[in-house]
Amino acid sequence: MGALRFGWGFYCAQPNLSKASQPPPPPAADAQAAADAKVLAAQRAAEQPYVAPYVAPYVAPAILSVDNYTGCRAYGNNGTSVGNKGRRYTKIPCP
Repeated sequence: MGALRFGWGFYCAQPNLSKASQPPPPPAADAQAAADAKVLAAQRAAEQPYVAPYVAPYVAPAILSVDNYTGCRAYGNNGTSVGNKGRRYTKIPCP
């Protein structure tokens, strides 16, 4: 038994809880417990079907169709259409 000291000289008995003071379990019990754990894990795995994790589907980037618009155009990065040469433009009214 160990002792703890509190404040002005008061002592309190404390049991020795180290693993060295406990006798080791018999080896047959360890083997049996491990076998039982494996059987229990196999039963639980058989009861629950495997569910694959969710994987988001691949979405290809949008390909803007090329149109044959012959009216007035305003070229720029934020265009709403793509011309025959692959440049982005916005259709605007002609003056």
